[in-house]
Amino acid sequence: MSNVLVVGGAGYVGGYLTDLTIEHGHNVRVFDKLLYEDAYLKNVDFHFGDVLDRASLKPHLDWADTVVWLAAVVGDPACALNPELTINTNVNSLKNLIADFSGRIIFLSTCSIYGAQLGLLTEDSAFDPLSLYAESKIAAEKVLLAAPNETLIFRLGTL
Repeated sequence: MSNVLVVGGAGYVGGYLTDLTIEHGHNVRVFDKLLYEDAYLKNVDFHFGDVLDRASLKPHLDWADTVVWLAAVVGDPACALNPELTINTNVNSLKNLIADFSGRIIFLSTCSIYGAQLGLLTEDSAFDPLSLYAESKIAAEKVLLAAPNETLIFRLGTL
């Protein structure tokens, strides 16, 4: 049994992953700023906070063995509204994570990094980002791949 911190765990992906992680017997803590929710109603150790507030996240990283990182400004329109916030949230917060945490990281990226391509794509396919969102996810992956942490990256399609 390990301590799993789900950062951005109040969203629709995070809610399901939180339930699944608990079902598999792990201790779970959720850290989220409730950007898209009014309250967090799961019976889980929940902590309100923003990934851009490094000091508020640090104690939870100290507790965790594994971090599932879901926090992001998501989607092309949302990212285009505030590019600086997008880069800070989607890329720079991961630089802080790497500096403050030495454990396992599970990161959810996106197939948007491939852009519009024909045929079967693999992990080795060329990137062709068509938006700031995709560009930020490529940059985030590069940050994680250069880190010493054990890291697993999932490139999700549309859910």
